[in-house]
Amino acid sequence: MKQSIADGRVGIAGFGAIGRAFAARWADHDVSPVVFDIDPAARTAAAEAGLPVVESIVALAERCEIISLIVRTDADVLDVVNTLITGTSVTGAPTNDVTGLRALIVHSTVTPDTVRYAAEVLSTLDVIVIDACPTEIPSAVRTGAYAMLVGGADDDVAALTPYLRGLADDVRHLGALGAGSVTKMAKNLQIAADRILVHELLDICLAAGVDPTDFLDMLRDTGYGSSRPVAQYWESVFNPDTGSTWPAMGSNLFQKDVPLATEFAADVGVATPMLRALAASCAALVDEATRR
Repeated sequence: MKQSIADGRVGIAGFGAIGRAFAARWADHDVSPVVFDIDPAARTAAAEAGLPVVESIVALAERCEIISLIVRTDADVLDVVNTLITGTSVTGAPTNDVTGLRALIVHSTVTPDTVRYAAEVLSTLDVIVIDACPTEIPSAVRTGAYAMLVGGADDDVAALTPYLRGLADDVRHLGALGAGSVTKMAKNLQIAADRILVHELLDICLAAGVDPTDFLDMLRDTGYGSSRPVAQYWESVFNPDTGSTWPAMGSNLFQKDVPLATEFAADVGVATPMLRALAASCAALVDEATRR
C-alpha cells in the first residue's frame, strides 16, 4: 500500500460521515490524508483528529496527487471542478501551473453527465477522473466490508485500483465513466422500492388484522428458495444475454398472485400506489410473453 499511496499525498474533499470513514481506513494503512471541507466545523473536526487540513480545494490540489471527492449534490461537484479550473493557488499562480493533482475520484452519487463533465474539464489540467461509489453506510465503509462501484477508462481505473483497494475490499469496474454512478443510483432505487413496497404491505396486513411485526419477522426468517432476494439467484430469473431485461414468467406470480393481492388491497381500502404500478408492469410482462 505505502509503495503506491504516499503519506500526505492523499486528499479528502468533504469530511462528512463517509469522509471520516475514509480517513479512518487510511489510518489503518498508516496514511494520513489531507482534508478540506467548506464547513469550518468539519475542518476543525479533522484537525482535532490529527489530520492535516487546508483552507481551500485549490490548496488541497496543490498538496495531493489523488483527491477523494465526497460531496452531496451535482452542483457541489461542479463547484469543485470549476474552482479547480478557475481558482488561484496560494502562491498566486494559476492552478494549472502548480497543481500536483493527477486524479479526482468522484465518490458522490451524482449523474453520469456530471462525472463526464468533470473529466472533460479537468483533462485540460492532465487530471484523470473516475467515479467510484461506495455501496454501504459509513459504519460499513469504516471496516472496508463493502463494494466500490467504479466507472472509468480501463487504464485510469487500473492506475487507481491500489488506492481504491485501500478503501474497499470489493472494487468493481462496471464500465465507462459514469457507470459507477448509474449502478449506485439503480441500487439505491432498488433499496427504496423495497422499503416503500414493504410499507404498503404492512398497511395491507394491518387492514386485514395481521400483526405487522409478525409479518416483518416472517420476511426476515423465511428467505428460502425463490423467497430469497432475487439478486441471490438472478441467473434463474434473468437472462440479459438474450437482449431482454424481462424476468422469467414463472407459473402464477405475475399472472395471478400480484393481481389478486392488488384487488385485495383495494377491497380492504388500502392505498397502494406502488403495488398498483407493480400490477401494471406485471400485466405488461404477461402481455409481452403472450405475444412472443
